[in-house]
Amino acid sequence: HECQKRLRERLNHVKENDLAHGEFINWLSKIGMDRYEATRFMKVANELPEWTTLSNLGNQTLYLIATLP
Repeated sequence: HECQKRLRERLNHVKENDLAHGEFINWLSKIGMDRYEATRFMKVANELPEWTTLSNLGNQTLYLIATLP
């Protein structure tokens, strides 16, 4: 869970701070990550920012949260 937490935080940080508008998708391609998967990771981080909550949820639950409309 710690690695997933760091990944979610890093994706959000890179998108918001490190890249110019429109470069995020290209960056994801360079690191070999699907943009939809990245979006799901970032959604979970934004929807549930409290780490204690995330650590108590399983991957299946986090996936379901990430795929909610």
